[in-house]
Amino acid sequence: MRTGEDQDALIIAALAEDSPAAWEAFLRWASGPVWSACLHSSARRSAAEKLFAELTETLFEHRLDLPGRFATSGLGAAAAFLVSQIDEYIGARIADGFRRGDYIAAETFARYFHGEIKTWIQRATPPGERVRIEDRVQDVYAILLENNGRRLAAYPGGGSFRVFLRRLTLNASTDCRRREQGRLRLKAAIEKLSPLERKAYRLLYESRLSRNEAIARLGDPLAAAAVKAVDALGDLGEVVAGARPKMIGIEDAGPSFQPPSPDRDPEALLLHVEEMALHAERENALLATLRDEPEDVQRILQMRFLDGLKPAEIAERLGRDRKEIYRTLERALARLKQILARPS
Repeated sequence: MRTGEDQDALIIAALAEDSPAAWEAFLRWASGPVWSACLHSSARRSAAEKLFAELTETLFEHRLDLPGRFATSGLGAAAAFLVSQIDEYIGARIADGFRRGDYIAAETFARYFHGEIKTWIQRATPPGERVRIEDRVQDVYAILLENNGRRLAAYPGGGSFRVFLRRLTLNASTDCRRREQGRLRLKAAIEKLSPLERKAYRLLYESRLSRNEAIARLGDPLAAAAVKAVDALGDLGEVVAGARPKMIGIEDAGPSFQPPSPDRDPEALLLHVEEMALHAERENALLATLRDEPEDVQRILQMRFLDGLKPAEIAERLGRDRKEIYRTLERALARLKQILARPS
């Protein structure tokens, strides 16, 4: 008696005959997993039906190659091979969508690969850091989707998209961990300063005032000593406590861009001015998009991206389930990132 796996392998092998009966048998076997994948990757049934038609058509076009691919894939189970083919097609479709600036690509990507991305991050995260795993997943999504998903758009095709995505995810997770450790060290250094020294620090390294200007602005008898103390520390980075937070998760928190001297490079200064104008346009696009969202979604987005609250803090403040907050943010992140990444 043949096992189910043997029968599945025979169904794939029979495609080499190029007969209608072989294709019909393959389609009956494959349609379930294909339809399930299409539903999983699409928010609307009509989109899932369209994807199903495209995917089955692609499988039909490559039906004669499938037996050879299976034989050389190294996958013992025909079902696993079918899943790999589905992933490769959907992954290539997502990469192509990012290259074309199709906003649906981000939604499809977030829906279809969320489980795998979260699992890879969990396995790569030391046990002591897993309490922050959901925040890290959010930050990894932001990295993968930044610049109109340029990392995902770089998928060359012809291989496993899942393997390609896993490498990107682990690299992004490592970057997030380094940034978190840097923020913790920065926080520890800032917390050692007195309240007056913190004000002096912001004036020197955020407002970029001179020492004398900072002393005058502070207007405190101990201002000179405070300015001297923080001047000796040097620029530690952004002071998060008490300052308006950056849009963590929408805009990647990379190093700030310092405008070049116009005496040395007037063309670079012009480019910087253009970049500032583009940034303002993207902020306006964000606000316009927020107004289009339902009121409860607007509140969650504002608390996360404008107020800088963690998803767990949002859930506690709103009295909502934490998982519901994460799902809302994941869907919104995919939509907002695409809008902010569109060229003006």
